[in-house]
Amino acid sequence: MNSKEILQLTIELPKGGSDIIVVHEVDEPIDLASSFCKKHNLDTKNLESLTNLIEHNIDLLIEAEKTPEKEKFHLVKQAVVLPSRNRPASPQLIDQAKQVCDALTKVQSRRPTSTAPTQKKYPERDNISRYGIKTPSKAPRVPQKRYYDKLDQYFTLFELFGPNAQGKISPEALTMPALPHTMIQIIAPLIEELKSAHKTIGFSDFTQAMDRILSTLEDNTKALLLETNHRKDTTFSASKSGKMTLYERQMLLRAKNEEKLKEKRMVKENEELRECKFTPHIRANNFLR
Repeated sequence: MNSKEILQLTIELPKGGSDIIVVHEVDEPIDLASSFCKKHNLDTKNLESLTNLIEHNIDLLIEAEKTPEKEKFHLVKQAVVLPSRNRPASPQLIDQAKQVCDALTKVQSRRPTSTAPTQKKYPERDNISRYGIKTPSKAPRVPQKRYYDKLDQYFTLFELFGPNAQGKISPEALTMPALPHTMIQIIAPLIEELKSAHKTIGFSDFTQAMDRILSTLEDNTKALLLETNHRKDTTFSASKSGKMTLYERQMLLRAKNEEKLKEKRMVKENEELRECKFTPHIRANNFLR
């Protein structure tokens, strides 16, 4: 009586190649292993390992047959189904959504809530004045008009010191401004520091230095230094320049610097012509003969 074939095992041989062991329902693993060893002249030490291999695969086959297959309806019922128009969401998807919602609620409850309205701050944009100076954050506490009037006064003083083409004050080309004696005494420490330290400063450094001087003055002296040019009893001799706008003052300053450079260039050219000792010799060619 022919028994049913239940398993096929492919065995690799030590000398190369392979062979198949066919297992039927009535076969014994030790008989199959011994016949395979005799067929391929294998040692008896391979008999036990080959027997164990056959028994192990038979046990796996039996366990697979004992495990009941799930019905197709049961598998579809447990699958995660997205909702559609004619089909509701699966229970697993609904449970997952509830878990995510609960987790978000717990996280939000732990966060501190603030009822104060938030306002965006732009420090680089807010603290830069029309002169291109980055002012400290405490500057907005001062009224805006007074702050800009002070910068206008500083700029007028800065121009009177005779800055160069780069807008810098150098101790070598420092010109004493035509100011009253009292104001000269106020800014004398700044002039002495420039000459002694041989520093070249721009308008931003000049503004900081004037602020430090202003912090050491009394109120009446402070008012003298910050007296604006739009008043009739101005202390500046250059009252006409005070009525000009910032752009006009800049253009005037640039024109003065260009005029100075032009004069220096002309003087240099004249000196080069004086030092030149080349005398050309002109030869007359008589082409009309």
